[in-house]
Amino acid sequence: MATPHYPTLTNTRLTSGFGWRRHPVTGARQSHHDGIDLAPAVAGTTGLPVYAVMAGTVRNAEYNIISGNRVYIQHSGDRYTSVYCHLSSYSVKVGQRVKRGQRIGTMGTTGSSTGIHLHFGLSTRYPVKWSSVGTANGSFINPTSYLSSSKNNNNTSSGGTYKVVTNIKGYANAANAKSRKNGKSTIKAGTYHVFNRSNGMINVSNTPGAPGSWINPNDNKVASKPKGNPKIRTGGLNEANMNKVTRWLKENTDGWYYTFRGSGGNNPVLRTGGLNAAARKKFGAWLDGEGLWWTTEYTANHRTPTSDNIQIRTGGLSTQGAVGLVSAWLTRNKCYFVGISSGENPVIITGGMGTRIRKEFTDLLDEHGLWWKTV
Repeated sequence: MATPHYPTLTNTRLTSGFGWRRHPVTGARQSHHDGIDLAPAVAGTTGLPVYAVMAGTVRNAEYNIISGNRVYIQHSGDRYTSVYCHLSSYSVKVGQRVKRGQRIGTMGTTGSSTGIHLHFGLSTRYPVKWSSVGTANGSFINPTSYLSSSKNNNNTSSGGTYKVVTNIKGYANAANAKSRKNGKSTIKAGTYHVFNRSNGMINVSNTPGAPGSWINPNDNKVASKPKGNPKIRTGGLNEANMNKVTRWLKENTDGWYYTFRGSGGNNPVLRTGGLNAAARKKFGAWLDGEGLWWTTEYTANHRTPTSDNIQIRTGGLSTQGAVGLVSAWLTRNKCYFVGISSGENPVIITGGMGTRIRKEFTDLLDEHGLWWKTV
């Protein structure tokens, strides 16, 4: 007997085996499962293709209230009939000859189903006979051993979608992606069509069925946010400066966490994760060289806002001298603060301050005739 083709992509998982189980829909305790259920590795993934395990003739392609969209294929080389249920759609018709590995439909959740999956069954005859309620008297056998040799034959399965959660490098081939050498492009965060898979690497494309760039899925994660180190916050960055900062971070750091937040029109603010002293000094020096505003947000081991601490908001600071005076004082005293543009009168909001430091700061403001209030 020829080696069967696996009915789904290799990035699927077995969610229910052959044999007795509690029925997932009706809740019946003694329900015989006449096949196996294969679901996407990432629950809810749509568009995964379903393949014929062997060459044969389509004997059934229809909708059933229980099985949903289903296809039966009788295989000429042996006595088996393969069954594919709950498809979102099928692309074959009764009487059609299909080849081993030919796409026959798309995984779905039609009929009596609790989620996107493929029910795959293997009957020893055609017409097939499903087990009656509470019995195991059907014509189906456990397909696991039948499929056991097929897993390694589908190393380059295609189809489905893949979500990229952060900008990562794209490569010309799977080998380069695996070794992370000779990156040719940047794959931006978004959802892509899968064109191919090989050795754990994925070829993603904007166009279904068209080749794109190879990526290493191990790169597809946002670096965890370190704790206990001060963060750097930039001022409002236009698109050009935002791209410049992002490029510098990618080229000069090792997995720093950072994120952008909108701050007035098209000027996002960048916040880094916790940076140690050396990293903070390096980044701050570069920002100074580029003429970009930035400040330090102190967390652990520095003044930390707490529930009994109060923020202070200054009035409109109409002159650059007033802004410089206030921000310089806050910097010297290691206070968190944020500058907010408000027409010609910028506003500064501090972090939470304890009683002593708040008294010193408000005395400074009063001395220079600057408006303030607690927040």
